[in-house]
Amino acid sequence: MAEQAAPSGYRPPVSAEELILRYQAGERRFAGTELPDETMLCGVDLSGSNLQGCWLWGADFRGADLRGAVFDGSNLKLSDFRDADLRGASFRKALLCGTKVDGARIEGTVAAGATFYGAEIVSLGELLTGSAPGKTPG
Repeated sequence: MAEQAAPSGYRPPVSAEELILRYQAGERRFAGTELPDETMLCGVDLSGSNLQGCWLWGADFRGADLRGAVFDGSNLKLSDFRDADLRGASFRKALLCGTKVDGARIEGTVAAGATFYGAEIVSLGELLTGSAPGKTPG
């Protein structure tokens, strides 16, 4: 997905609460969002969201619905995606170092060029297409 120009007057959300409220109001473009470290987003529905180039360091997405979400180029180091629905999500060139993904649904998820150093990757063979943890998938 190519990054589209931000609409005139666009400003990214600055808190989890604002992100969720704007999503519930129908907005799906949140590119460039920088949330505080270790933001709690457990169980939220952000399916179909554009979260490209975001700072979501240590975010807790356990059990979240992130189907079709785009995290391309985002910093997701130490984030927790356990038991999240990541089907069809994109993590191209994302920083996923130290992330936890066990129990996540990952069918159709792509992560070409993402960095996984130290990630807790459990049963993620489809996502990594044979790449070993600690390597950058091709």
